[in-house]
Amino acid sequence: MDTKIFVVIGLGKFGFNLAKFLAQMDSDIEVIAIDKDQEKIDEIAPYVTKAYCLDVTDEEALSEIGIEDTEAIVIAFSTDIAANILCASILKDLGANNIIAKALDERHKKILKKLGISFVVEPEKDMALKLAEHLAKGDILNRILLEGDVGLFEVCVPKNFEGKTLQDLDLRKKYDINVVAIKRGDKVIVPPSPIDPLKEGDIFVIIAPSKKVQKFVKDMVSNFK
Repeated sequence: MDTKIFVVIGLGKFGFNLAKFLAQMDSDIEVIAIDKDQEKIDEIAPYVTKAYCLDVTDEEALSEIGIEDTEAIVIAFSTDIAANILCASILKDLGANNIIAKALDERHKKILKKLGISFVVEPEKDMALKLAEHLAKGDILNRILLEGDVGLFEVCVPKNFEGKTLQDLDLRKKYDINVVAIKRGDKVIVPPSPIDPLKEGDIFVIIAPSKKVQKFVKDMVSNFK
């Protein structure tokens, strides 16, 4: 299997964790971490393939890394907008194809898009939106396949289910799925009571074929809209 090389530029909380997690994903992944702060470089060095302390607005310094051979380059800092944009521009000039950049706000995002950056993210906003969608739509949070298509799934209880009971919903009859437990805060209710009203933040633990759970979630999304 070919080795995939990723570059993470900027080692704030987002960049540091991204570099660390990427390096732990697979033995065929190499991670190059870059920051202008030597302390951060020393901290990340044990986790990544290579770590460089350099000015990311220095074209000559960036060119020596060999970015043209990388799978993707992530500009993981955004508070210094000028440096972020200049770094992105330099990387484009050096021939980097897949650049992912962190943006501070919508205006910053538009500028990066105009530069031709492959993908622009606003991590805090994106995560908040993703969590809101999970909570509102009853999306699948986690899944473990047990055998064939049958698995164990965690699904947020949709808002319109609050106050209803499993007996009211009769999900086994309607969708042929079994709710084997309910996560409620730090508690796991096993088996769940058929007459206990569901509460905000509850999570269904369902065992069923994947297709049936997907049908259930799809219907919940449609009803929510």
